[in-house]
Amino acid sequence: MEPLIRIKRLIILGRYYFTDKAEIEIERESLTEEEVLEAIINAPIITKTIRSDRKSSEGTPEYLYIIPGMTSRV
Repeated sequence: MEPLIRIKRLIILGRYYFTDKAEIEIERESLTEEEVLEAIINAPIITKTIRSDRKSSEGTPEYLYIIPGMTSRV
């Protein structure tokens, strides 16, 4: 399954969490959790995939996805 579709489905199911680094970035940009989730849900593409230095709990590689936000703040 395409990663962006899987990510969107997990968000809709509430099966996500923000890392400490993500929470710092969200606060620094004065965003809300809802704004971040909305931007991901509305994103049409993943623009970049980066292989993380970390391994998943199963020992497989972890990937980081760059997903540009497509919503505007009102």
